[in-house]
Amino acid sequence: MELPETALAGALPAGVLPADDPLAGDPAFAELSVAECYRLLDTHQIGRVAWASRRGQLILPVAYIVCDGTIVFRTTATTILAELTHGARVAFEVDSMDLAGHTGWSVLVRGQAHAPRTPDRLVELWSKNLPQPWAPGPRSVVIEIEPAEITGRFVSELA
Repeated sequence: MELPETALAGALPAGVLPADDPLAGDPAFAELSVAECYRLLDTHQIGRVAWASRRGQLILPVAYIVCDGTIVFRTTATTILAELTHGARVAFEVDSMDLAGHTGWSVLVRGQAHAPRTPDRLVELWSKNLPQPWAPGPRSVVIEIEPAEITGRFVSELA
């Protein structure tokens, strides 16, 4: 997958945490590269989107795909998620934990959610076989999250 230039801006090398990060120097934590974060995002189908909604802070699960470097999911016009079509700062998270092995990873995407910006983009996204949301009923409202920052961490109790 070709990563967008904006996704790579300011990225640190894999395994390097910023010096001011409270986990820097802790061998149990390792930062994931942007490329590794995208690879992990591609391995999952359900993530959580968080934002300051008109009802207050919300975190909701969505079925998603990664398309051209953006996170894409569907909803309906009558759900609270539909307010994201008008533009909102969001966080999107996907993770995996091995409870027996005490290892796991987490990818966090911070960016702007919005409806596709052009009719051509909407047609393009529908052609990508968008995932079927788990909620029943038609889900024809498409929302994209345009990443401004992508970070990820791997954690293990083994140093």
